Amino acid sequence: MSKIEWTDITYNPIVGCSRVPRSPGCQNCYAATAAKSARLQQFERYQKVAAWNGTVEFVESALYNPLKWKKPRKIFTCSMSDLFHENIPDNWRHKIFAVMTLATQHTFQILTKRPENMNRYFESDRRPFTSIMLILPKKWECLLSTLTFCQQKTFGLE
Repeated sequence: MSKIEWTDITYNPIVGCSRVPRSPGCQNCYAATAAKSARLQQFERYQKVAAWNGTVEFVESALYNPLKWKKPRKIFTCSMSDLFHENIPDNWRHKIFAVMTLATQHTFQILTKRPENMNRYFESDRRPFTSIMLILPKKWECLLSTLTFCQQKTFGLE
């Protein structure tokens, strides 16, 4: 379970990120702080990304977790990363979206501060994802009409 009020559980098949310059949300990033904490530093994957300098790690052991969860949940996907970070290869994203496509009982919540990268990723794949909710900064509300692959969108984050 999660302490984040708007989700039920977190799902982290990727960890690591870097701050987006001039993004208020990135200035106070809880994930950057958590990755350096003693609680998470006991895990090798967090030791590798603790500097929060753009190093990202694929966590294969976490990839299929949503398929094991039978009860419908709101799942914050990549809470310790940004799924559309420029250092994440598309083949990692393909695997994650394949899992999300199979686990239709869940709602996958994807928060990104990099919607331009997200749009580039989906330019070649416009199939609708009914179980995905995008959470974008308010300044990207202009993308609303172009996000045809996703039925649920939330704006207003800084």
